[in-house]
Amino acid sequence: MTEQQIKDLAKRVSVELMANGFMISMCDMIVDRIIMEQKKLDKEFQDNMTDMQTQGFGVSKISTEEEMLLGELAKLQTMLSLYEEKEEYEKAQKISNKIKLITLKLNNL
Repeated sequence: MTEQQIKDLAKRVSVELMANGFMISMCDMIVDRIIMEQKKLDKEFQDNMTDMQTQGFGVSKISTEEEMLLGELAKLQTMLSLYEEKEEYEKAQKISNKIKLITLKLNNL
Protein backbone atom coordinates (compact mmCIF):
# COMPACT_ATOMS: atom_id res chain seq x y z
CA MET A 1 0.00 0.00 0.00
CA THR A 2 1.14 3.46 -0.73
CA GLU A 3 1.27 6.16 1.88
CA GLN A 4 -1.70 7.88 0.29
CA GLN A 5 -3.77 4.68 0.35
CA ILE A 6 -2.93 4.22 4.02
CA LYS A 7 -4.04 7.81 4.77
CA ASP A 8 -7.26 7.27 2.81
CA LEU A 9 -7.94 4.04 4.65
CA ALA A 10 -7.22 5.68 8.01
CA LYS A 11 -9.62 8.51 7.12
CA ARG A 12 -12.38 6.05 6.13
CA VAL A 13 -11.87 4.05 9.31
CA SER A 14 -11.99 7.28 11.34
CA VAL A 15 -15.24 8.33 9.66
CA GLU A 16 -16.75 4.88 10.24
CA LEU A 17 -15.77 4.92 13.91
CA MET A 18 -17.30 8.36 14.40
CA ALA A 19 -20.45 7.30 12.57
CA ASN A 20 -20.70 4.16 14.69
CA GLY A 21 -20.15 6.22 17.84
CA PHE A 22 -22.92 8.56 16.78
CA MET A 23 -25.23 5.62 16.05
CA ILE A 24 -24.46 4.07 19.42
CA SER A 25 -25.23 7.38 21.13
CA MET A 26 -28.51 7.65 19.24
CA CYS A 27 -29.40 4.06 20.12
CA ASP A 28 -28.61 4.70 23.78
CA MET A 29 -30.83 7.79 23.76
CA ILE A 30 -33.68 5.87 22.15
CA VAL A 31 -33.38 2.99 24.61
CA ASP A 32 -33.29 5.44 27.53
CA ARG A 33 -36.46 7.09 26.24
CA ILE A 34 -38.22 3.74 25.83
CA ILE A 35 -37.26 2.74 29.37
CA MET A 36 -38.50 6.07 30.73
CA GLU A 37 -41.84 5.71 28.93
CA GLN A 38 -42.21 2.11 30.11
CA LYS A 39 -41.61 3.17 33.71
CA LYS A 40 -44.38 5.76 33.37
CA LEU A 41 -46.74 3.14 31.97
CA ASP A 42 -45.79 0.66 34.70
CA LYS A 43 -46.52 3.24 37.40
CA GLU A 44 -49.83 4.15 35.80
CA PHE A 45 -50.79 0.47 35.60
CA GLN A 46 -49.81 -0.13 39.22
CA ASP A 47 -51.80 2.92 40.34
CA ASN A 48 -54.86 1.70 38.42
CA MET A 49 -54.56 -1.77 39.95
CA THR A 50 -54.28 -0.29 43.43
CA ASP A 51 -57.37 1.83 42.81
CA MET A 52 -59.31 -1.18 41.58
CA GLN A 53 -58.32 -3.25 44.60
CA THR A 54 -59.34 -0.56 47.08
CA GLN A 55 -62.68 -0.19 45.28
CA GLY A 56 -63.27 -3.94 45.30
CA PHE A 57 -63.13 -4.43 41.53
CA GLY A 58 -59.70 -6.00 41.33
CA VAL A 59 -59.10 -9.44 39.93
CA SER A 60 -57.06 -10.15 43.03
CA LYS A 61 -60.10 -9.76 45.27
CA ILE A 62 -60.26 -12.93 47.30
CA SER A 63 -63.47 -14.89 46.93
CA THR A 64 -65.07 -16.51 49.90
CA GLU A 65 -64.50 -20.19 50.46
CA GLU A 66 -68.12 -20.86 49.57
CA GLU A 67 -67.79 -19.08 46.22
CA MET A 68 -64.66 -21.05 45.37
CA LEU A 69 -66.29 -24.34 46.31
CA LEU A 70 -69.41 -23.54 44.29
CA GLY A 71 -67.29 -22.70 41.27
CA GLU A 72 -65.35 -25.94 41.61
CA LEU A 73 -68.60 -27.88 42.05
CA ALA A 74 -70.06 -26.43 38.84
CA LYS A 75 -66.91 -27.29 36.93
CA LEU A 76 -66.86 -30.84 38.26
CA GLN A 77 -70.53 -31.41 37.46
CA THR A 78 -69.89 -30.36 33.87
CA MET A 79 -66.91 -32.71 33.67
CA LEU A 80 -68.99 -35.53 35.17
CA SER A 81 -71.63 -35.08 32.47
CA LEU A 82 -69.01 -35.11 29.73
CA TYR A 83 -67.32 -38.26 31.03
CA GLU A 84 -70.66 -40.04 31.37
CA GLU A 85 -71.60 -39.08 27.79
CA LYS A 86 -68.25 -40.44 26.55
CA GLU A 87 -68.76 -43.55 28.69
CA GLU A 88 -65.51 -42.91 30.56
CA TYR A 89 -66.86 -44.30 33.79
CA GLU A 90 -63.57 -44.53 35.71
CA LYS A 91 -62.96 -40.82 35.22
CA ALA A 92 -66.60 -40.11 36.03
CA GLN A 93 -66.27 -42.03 39.31
CA LYS A 94 -63.23 -39.96 40.35
CA ILE A 95 -65.11 -36.76 39.55
CA SER A 96 -68.14 -38.02 41.45
CA ASN A 97 -65.98 -38.60 44.53
CA LYS A 98 -64.62 -35.06 44.31
CA ILE A 99 -68.19 -33.74 44.00
CA LYS A 100 -69.15 -35.59 47.20
CA LEU A 101 -66.19 -34.07 49.07
CA ILE A 102 -67.05 -30.56 47.95
CA THR A 103 -70.71 -31.07 48.80
CA LEU A 104 -69.70 -32.13 52.32
CA LYS A 105 -67.51 -29.07 52.69
CA LEU A 106 -70.35 -26.82 51.53
CA ASN A 107 -72.78 -28.45 53.99
CA ASN A 108 -70.31 -27.84 56.82
CA LEU A 109 -69.95 -24.10 56.14
